Amino acid sequence: MKLLLIEDEPELAKSIRDYLNGNEFVCEWADHFSSAMEKISVYDYDCILLDLMLPDGDGFDILTELRKQNKTDGVIIISAKETLETIEHFAIDKNKPPQFPTANIEEFSRLNKSIGKLIKKNITIYESQREFLENAAHELQTPIAVFQAKIDTLIQRSDVTEDQSKILGSLNDSVSRLARLNKNLLLLSKIDHNTF
Repeated sequence: MKLLLIEDEPELAKSIRDYLNGNEFVCEWADHFSSAMEKISVYDYDCILLDLMLPDGDGFDILTELRKQNKTDGVIIISAKETLETIEHFAIDKNKPPQFPTANIEEFSRLNKSIGKLIKKNITIYESQREFLENAAHELQTPIAVFQAKIDTLIQRSDVTEDQSKILGSLNDSVSRLARLNKNLLLLSKIDHNTF
């Protein structure tokens, strides 16, 4: 059986070719759209293994050309295009893990499962960090307010020396920055939960 493998990734192509050639198939290889089109127009194949994403063209154009030439070569599409599109459209803050397509090729199936596990782990980490940030912002709010009130009380005292006044002013500036930072953290938390 004579096969044509159209795949631009050399390592994957070598793995597939080694497997097929070791199982008594004759497997030719084209790594670009142009070389694939040249081979298709010159030779007939029992089956074409086609990657849809090629550096100099689209695998769907090869399918169109096969129809135009009335070729009867069987075609098996081997592509991670759907997996890539799924990853590209994934947003970690949407709380919805991506659903990867079912793959008939073991390597793609393993790739999809591995990426799925990795994404689920990252979603869990993201949720934990988001929850920690929200809790920390809420827990800091009261101590910051108490600290600010105590500084204000001390600043208003009549027996504060000039040096003490400078120190209290510096503390007041620092606590004000801390209060603004905490307010921003609380706002981020509300935006994240759409409760602003």
